[in-house]
Amino acid sequence: MGFEKKIARVFIYIYAVLCFCQAKTLKIPIGKYNVAFIYFIYIIFAFLLMIFVFRNQYKYKINDSYTKFITTMLVWQLFNLPFGLINGIEGWLLLTRLVVIFFVSGYMLKVYVTSMEMLKKVFLLSYLGMMLQMFLGVFEHVTGIYFWTSTKELFESHPFFMAKKYPCAMQENPNDFACLMFFLIGMSYVYFKISKKTIMKVIAILVAGVSGYLIVASDSRGILLGIVVTVAHYVLSNAVGKVKKKRILQSCICIIIVFVFCIYRIEWFTNFFAIKLDFDMSYGSEARRVELWTLALNEFVRTVGVGTGFHVGNTHCFWIEILSESGLVVFVLLIGFLLDLYKKLTLVISKKYIKETLLISAKVMRSVLIGMLIVLISPASVLNIYWIGFVFGIMAVFGSLVTKQMLEGQ
Repeated sequence: MGFEKKIARVFIYIYAVLCFCQAKTLKIPIGKYNVAFIYFIYIIFAFLLMIFVFRNQYKYKINDSYTKFITTMLVWQLFNLPFGLINGIEGWLLLTRLVVIFFVSGYMLKVYVTSMEMLKKVFLLSYLGMMLQMFLGVFEHVTGIYFWTSTKELFESHPFFMAKKYPCAMQENPNDFACLMFFLIGMSYVYFKISKKTIMKVIAILVAGVSGYLIVASDSRGILLGIVVTVAHYVLSNAVGKVKKKRILQSCICIIIVFVFCIYRIEWFTNFFAIKLDFDMSYGSEARRVELWTLALNEFVRTVGVGTGFHVGNTHCFWIEILSESGLVVFVLLIGFLLDLYKKLTLVISKKYIKETLLISAKVMRSVLIGMLIVLISPASVLNIYWIGFVFGIMAVFGSLVTKQMLEGQ
C-alpha cells in the first residue's frame, strides 16, 4: 500500500469517529479555538489534501446515483448564493456547511474506500463514535446533568424536562439523539449476526438494548414507529423464500411468544403503544410541526422549487427541509439514490451464492432504509444530524462494492 493511500485511510478513520461523536457541536476550548471549529477545518484540510496531493492516483467519478446527488447538492448550493444573500448570509453559510460535509463525506468514502475490509473498519469506527454518544445519553438520563447539548439551560431548569431527563448527548434535541440510536441498533444487530466471538455478541445485545431504552426515554414517537416498520420489513422479507419447515417453526415460535405475552402483558403492551405512538396533529407538538412543515413548503413554493439556499429553521422533517432548502432537483436525486440503493440490495439478496456476512448486512441495510423513511421525519433539523451524510456514504459504498463483487463472481 502506498504512503498516500495510508494517509488517506487515517484521515477517513479519524473522520468516522469524529463525525458520529458529533464533534461539530463541541464548543470545548482548545487554546484560542474549540473542537467544533478545529473539526470543520480538519474536514476542509483533508478534502484539499485528497484533491490536490492524491489527485493523480484517485479519481472522483460522477457515475452513479449517489455521486450525482452529492455533487449536484454542492453545485446547486453554490449557485443558489443570490437567494441566500437575500435572506441572510448566516443562513446560507449554515446550509453550505452542511452541504460541504455531505459532499466531503461522500467524496472520501467513494474515492478511497475501495474494499470491504476497509469499509468494515470505517463501519467499526462509526460504531464506536455512536457508542460514545450512547454512554453520554445514559449519563444524562440518569443524572439529569447536561454538559454537551446547546439546550443545557432549558433541560436543567424547566420542571418538565428536569423530570423527564431526556437524553441528548452531543445532539441538539432528544429526537436527533433517538435518530442516531436507531442506526446504532441496526449496526448492533449486524455485529450480533456476523460476530463469531461470544463477547462481541453480548456487547452487541447490550448496546442494542440500551439504545432501545434511550429511544423510549426520549419520547420520540417517530423513531419508535420507524423501528416497528424496520423490524416488520426485516421479518416479513426474510420469511419469504425460507425452507417450509423453518418457516413453520418460526411461525409457531412467534405465535407462542405472542400468546404468552398477551396473557401476562397485554394491558402494559396496549398502554405503552397508546402513549408512545399517539399521533394527534390537532394539538401539542404535532400541531406545531404541521405549522413548521407548512412554512417550509411555502418557502419551497415561493422559490418556485429552486430552494431557499439558506437554513429556514428547525422544520422537524428531514425530507421537507431538504426539499425547501435545496430544491426539487436535489430532492429528486436523493430519492433516486435511495431507490437505486434499494434495488442493488434487493438484487444482492436474491443471489444464491453470496457470503453470509454480506447477505446479512444487505438484508439489515435494506430494512433500515425502509424504516429510515419514517425515522427522518422526527429530527429537529437536518443541520443537527449532519452525520446522516456519512450514513448515506457508507450505504452507497457498500451497495457499490457488494454489487461489484457479485458481478465478478466473488
